[in-house]
Amino acid sequence: MKKIITVFSVVFCLILAGTGFANSQACCENTLTTNIISVTGQAFDTIAPDTVNITIEAETKDKTLKQASELNNKKISTVISSLKSQINPSQGDYVKTTSYNVFPQYEYDRTSKKNVFTGYVVKNQITVKTKNIAKTGEIIDKAISNGADRVQNLNFTLEDKQPYCNPLLEKASKSAYGEAQVVANSLGVKLNGISKISSSCYSESQGHVMYRGLAELASDAASGTPTPVEAGEIKIRAEVRVDFYIK
Repeated sequence: MKKIITVFSVVFCLILAGTGFANSQACCENTLTTNIISVTGQAFDTIAPDTVNITIEAETKDKTLKQASELNNKKISTVISSLKSQINPSQGDYVKTTSYNVFPQYEYDRTSKKNVFTGYVVKNQITVKTKNIAKTGEIIDKAISNGADRVQNLNFTLEDKQPYCNPLLEKASKSAYGEAQVVANSLGVKLNGISKISSSCYSESQGHVMYRGLAELASDAASGTPTPVEAGEIKIRAEVRVDFYIK
């Protein structure tokens, strides 16, 4: 369903001529040519996303950094290998590393009342991008069953929003002009050209955080039941702001 919302505001520049100004009449006449009506036309539509980005993380711990890193490298390599069979690089799909972090780990010792070093934590995050949104649940299950520790985030987007922006910008422009005419007619003035135009079009993408526990995800992966994921819709919003001269 498509909706159009128009918001307008009216700005007037008024000059009050006082008897103390020698050139008050000339000033007034000059100022009247710069009076304006400012309007903002808005239009939006909701579109089904065509791309999903899935952030997956593998975490390992060990007393030595070398061992913690080696364990993590092995785990994430297995995850990445399993996911490459789920995507189609020819349509722009990919798997890439997005962050790698190493943290020293401490535990509070109540006897000594000090933080005691216990080892290292290594976290490796990868992002899977695919246009095959229907396989989102399968990709999640594949990652979990092959050693991933958590799914951090899902982000459904549009690869190219411009084909949707163009008609919305046209509608917003016509709406802004129509509102300016209505306001001008109601005030007994006429539109007399355009002083300034600005426009924007943007998408409001939907990010989904995976709140289901690892045990539940692993159970689904083991049972062969795909993790249920709803892509929802993306809202595309266009705005056109116009300042019209009036006379």
